[in-house]
Amino acid sequence: MIATTDAAMATAVPSSDDWPLPPGWRWARLGTVCMQDRQTIVPGSDLYTTRPYLSLEHVESNTGRILREPAEVIADEGQSTTFAFDSRHILYGKLRPYLNKVALPDFAGRCTTELIPLLPQGTDREFLAWILRRQETVETAMHEKTGSRMPRTDISASPRSWASRWRRSSGRGRRRRRSLRQRGNCRRRIFSKHSRATRRISGRSDASNL
Repeated sequence: MIATTDAAMATAVPSSDDWPLPPGWRWARLGTVCMQDRQTIVPGSDLYTTRPYLSLEHVESNTGRILREPAEVIADEGQSTTFAFDSRHILYGKLRPYLNKVALPDFAGRCTTELIPLLPQGTDREFLAWILRRQETVETAMHEKTGSRMPRTDISASPRSWASRWRRSSGRGRRRRRSLRQRGNCRRRIFSKHSRATRRISGRSDASNL
């Protein structure tokens, strides 16, 4: 369950009539379940020299797997200002959001400013990361992007806009799944009718041979 205030809900997202939720669940804005925790680490500081560095290339697309060992500290990496993170954060890749880079670090480190450390508030970190990796969220992020050659998503964009696009994207997915289920049911009915007809023909053939 994602808890939020009634005041936030009043300006939040889709109504339950548009998309029914399970009992005990309700819509919430992204800003009510996490915050951007942009604590900077400047070059030359103690944290700069002791914490491992993560760039976008160290996060695997779609899975969020971190592709380097935390014990590997290389002083000349990430020589500009970086963000601090630890095992409480979700690292969300804002550059080229279609790459879908959302990581769950289990160590303290520093990262490129193209990875935004999100600090969950009142919700499960793994669940929120799963939501952020969903294709509907990726499509929404692409709609809110800025720039063309190096697109970046704006996660501070209007929550109503995010919600509306998320709902439309999810609706397309649900319609596609419904269409596939209907096709499958149709094929099963055709197969069932064909099987019954085959059995009847086979029964007549056996009877004529008696």
